[in-house]
Amino acid sequence: MNSRSIALAKLYIVLLGLFNYSYIGPLLSIGSFANGISMGPIPSWHLIIYMAYLVLPVIAVFVDNYALYVILAGGLVVRVVAEASGFFTWTPDLHLMLAPFYALAAIFCLVLAAEDVASKVAGEILSSQWSQF
Repeated sequence: MNSRSIALAKLYIVLLGLFNYSYIGPLLSIGSFANGISMGPIPSWHLIIYMAYLVLPVIAVFVDNYALYVILAGGLVVRVVAEASGFFTWTPDLHLMLAPFYALAAIFCLVLAAEDVASKVAGEILSSQWSQF
């Protein structure tokens, strides 16, 4: 991939993560009793969802580590499956419409992880070839 495609993929992931910022109020049940996730007596779900879908995409792009990209891709796939199976009880049906965007972000994360590993391996190969002389 060229640097422009990598930059666009990173921008897409960050913007998708920042798009989730608008759901922090309903996740914490601020403003109405009808909003939020009906998950039962588990209060830590709010923090897990906040970290996985808002903070982790931004951190993964800024750190640029293949392990974080793979973890983020797994989290995005879990979100797509959870929303498709109706695990979360969201107020609007907008979230299910966003599932393809999360799937695309998971694919971008895997591509960025592969690109990161390829660049590190290429650097190691070049350094080992120069050390032979």
